[in-house]
Amino acid sequence: MIQSVLVYDTERLVYDTKSFGDDIAAPVYDTKKCGDHTKRSVFDTERRVFDTKSFGDDTASSVYDTKKCGDDTKRSVCDTERHVFDTKSFGDDTASSVYDTKKCGDDTKTSVNDTEQAVFYTKSCGKDTEAYIMLL
Repeated sequence: MIQSVLVYDTERLVYDTKSFGDDIAAPVYDTKKCGDHTKRSVFDTERRVFDTKSFGDDTASSVYDTKKCGDDTKRSVCDTERHVFDTKSFGDDTASSVYDTKKCGDDTKTSVNDTEQAVFYTKSCGKDTEAYIMLL
């Protein structure tokens, strides 16, 4: 029997951010149990993680209140919000590409720490599976 795996303590600090603007960003994910009986709740984590005001059909949440993305360049919040969770489905056997490459000012860069591309390369988040974090 494969032991239930915690999605690593590093998930709590996936963004142990250098700094996102003035304040240090809060831990992105509390350690979630990704095993036998527990499923990750996308909306629950979104609520905790991003202080989501509304994640409805047409509503963009203030996922990041304009973060500093370099020296004077501000991140385009609206563009990032659309892809915050390109979540196919955070259920049994799907993975979510958390962040695609964002546009930060004039140049296109991968997001902070280059982890946003695949913060959770989650093979599956259901029974007898492990979640892997790809720190690129």
